[in-house]
Amino acid sequence: GGMNSWGEVDALTYQGASVYSVDIALAAGNNEFKVATADWSTVDFGAIAGDEVVVEGAIKTLAKKGANMHFNAPSDGVYRFTITGPSSDSPTLMVNSIN
Repeated sequence: GGMNSWGEVDALTYQGASVYSVDIALAAGNNEFKVATADWSTVDFGAIAGDEVVVEGAIKTLAKKGANMHFNAPSDGVYRFTITGPSSDSPTLMVNSIN
């Protein structure tokens, strides 16, 4: 997303049991992002249309080729983005501060 120039530098790591996560240092404020591969076709998950806001600590169901998501980080810090399956059609996302 915007926090890494829409690149692949913040890759998710498999944690086991259909869970992937990555820790990302964010500045306070709005951070726009999706969960995708560089080709935007192997993996491309975003928000269900009309539900683009990510709330810290809340589970969000993702949609294939969904809309860009927005996470308003309340303060500078490191946030853990966790994707949970096993559904490859509608995994879930949770974002939590780990400071």
